[in-house]
Amino acid sequence: AEILVLPTNWPEGREKMPGYVIHARALENRVYFIACDRVGEERGFRFIGRSKIVGPTGDALAEAGPDGEELIVDGDAPVEGAESLDAGEAPDQSPEVPGEE
Repeated sequence: AEILVLPTNWPEGREKMPGYVIHARALENRVYFIACDRVGEERGFRFIGRSKIVGPTGDALAEAGPDGEELIVDGDAPVEGAESLDAGEAPDQSPEVPGEE
């Protein structure tokens, strides 16, 4: 995958999710990570908003605030350096099993 999209319903108290977790997931998977959160209140739950787009380097490319701000991104915009993040073939990390070759 090159892009992961996460529709979310983060309630108040989950502010660390867009602040830290989204960046970590993008960086560890070397993908663009888009978190789309809702805003406002419904049935007594207030949602924090803060939708975000994070690049493969873990840096935020676009962020919305908590008040219903929209993110509009040009899908044709070139992203410099994205190709160099290809991890290539991952090394075999399988445990050795006695008697198998």
